[in-house]
Amino acid sequence: MGARGPSFAPAGLTEPISPEQAVWAVKGLPLVWSDPDLVVTKVLEFTNHFYILVARRSSGAPALELLVDRYSGLVKSSPTTVWNAAYAL
Repeated sequence: MGARGPSFAPAGLTEPISPEQAVWAVKGLPLVWSDPDLVVTKVLEFTNHFYILVARRSSGAPALELLVDRYSGLVKSSPTTVWNAAYAL
């Protein structure tokens, strides 16, 4: 199950994206590419999504926890990131 329920492949998409494509989806977010201090530090692959941890390069402190759908590449904030006011999530 995804963060908001089951995640199914859209019509025509039967192959999941790769971990590298999931990282590129996260790096494409304005929030991430506009802040040179943010860096992807962990990628975990699950059946329906990737879990991606983004941290501050300068301190190593975790900044964002994101979920990337394995079939659509849609990036969602992890439920544990909702409290992170520093990134307006």
